[in-house]
Amino acid sequence: MNAFFAELAKKPAERWVGLLAVPGLLFVVVAWAGVRLGWAHALDLAELGTEVTDLGKAHGKLTAPAQVLAAVALLLASCGVGLVVQALTAPVRAVWLGLWPRGLHRLRDRLTAARADRWNAHVRARQALQREHPAEDRTPAQQAAIDAAADRANRIALAPPTRPTWMGDRAASVEQVALNRYSLDLTFAWPRLWLVLPDAVRADISAAHGQFAATVVTFAWAIPYAVLTIWG
Repeated sequence: MNAFFAELAKKPAERWVGLLAVPGLLFVVVAWAGVRLGWAHALDLAELGTEVTDLGKAHGKLTAPAQVLAAVALLLASCGVGLVVQALTAPVRAVWLGLWPRGLHRLRDRLTAARADRWNAHVRARQALQREHPAEDRTPAQQAAIDAAADRANRIALAPPTRPTWMGDRAASVEQVALNRYSLDLTFAWPRLWLVLPDAVRADISAAHGQFAATVVTFAWAIPYAVLTIWG
């Protein structure tokens, strides 16, 4: 049992190091190098080597307690940056999926309406072509034109747009298509549906969710680097 709990404790520690400490440490190092070198010597490796050597000498002259405190401060700074980035993942996800706050409702509604207008225009064009060219007399070229009009609508959204972003409509369209075509309310039925899905399907869904979460975290890490670039 002790071995089990010891192994279980390693997993959060590995996750903590992977998500916070290592990326945060890299950012702190990059920030320090950027401050020390500036734009004038941003790509000067010789100057960077000199700065690192001087830092090492200065650190070596410190007393043992001071060196420990410096290491602890570096670790805390790294983890602090990591925690800030983790806090940014929720806003990034909300922006991508079009779940914008009330303060942005005017911009959200305007963008959603613009997307809906473009989508409806392509749908009307497809419907007009279908009426103009009945299925029984339709040539391959005419069918290709109808398919192209449908593809242009699908590139915007797979269902009537309800969100201001392409990614948000891609997620929302899953629920709309399931409801319109299969009369399945995923919002209500999903908890029960998840329990009866085959293991392979659940594994695919979990893998897709994990990839999306990793992408959100990667983009969130780009934000402090962008701030550092502008500030530098």
